[in-house]
Amino acid sequence: MITRDEILANALRWPFRSVPYAQWGTASPTGHRPDCSGYVSMCLGLPAPGLNTVSLRSLVDPITVSELQPGDLLGNLGAGTADDAGHVQLFEGWAPGGGVIVLEQNGIGPGPQRNTFPTILFQAWRFRGVATTTTNGEDEVKLFKIANDDTVWVSDGMRRRALRSWPLVEMVYGANPPIIEVANVGELTDAAGPVDAAPVVVTSPTSPGFTLADVRRVVDEELDEQSRAGADAD
Repeated sequence: MITRDEILANALRWPFRSVPYAQWGTASPTGHRPDCSGYVSMCLGLPAPGLNTVSLRSLVDPITVSELQPGDLLGNLGAGTADDAGHVQLFEGWAPGGGVIVLEQNGIGPGPQRNTFPTILFQAWRFRGVATTTTNGEDEVKLFKIANDDTVWVSDGMRRRALRSWPLVEMVYGANPPIIEVANVGELTDAAGPVDAAPVVVTSPTSPGFTLADVRRVVDEELDEQSRAGADAD
């Protein structure tokens, strides 16, 4: 596995605009092929001389633009993309004011280059070997369902909170969110989630920009409402 920070650090191992482009050979600082896929292979920690745009497809999965995170890929990959028919870029982030920032070895002068484009030019991909835990935790939220209980728990791996309204869960995550089933509340821990179930990453198809901060806000709003309802009942 490789972290996103490691991918982006690897991207700087070739000094910018110092490596002449070629679809053959190993004339790069790391011994990787000095073309787009050789550069991306190096960034992903793959051995030299690197994969090409055809073979790289076997190690990545398509994602939506809304799911892009630094260290993901943009490219034309798979069958029929050999030689000049394919291209791949490393997604570095979103440009202030709009647009996408990529790192690439594109053949237009020496590379690698940091380029900004107003729109996404290619399919978005995620390397299967990338670690799923982000450094800031803002993109990863877990949902746990307790057997024989209507409570749904939401956790960021550090604390858990109860969402007792299923319509609220649907509002946050969209219809049919993936849920981890656990036998009882004792299997949940504040630090690591359920003992015997692997955490999953939950994203919102209806609100792709929804982050952990948004979830916390919604949870806190509901708990405040519950508190007010209890006070009124008293």
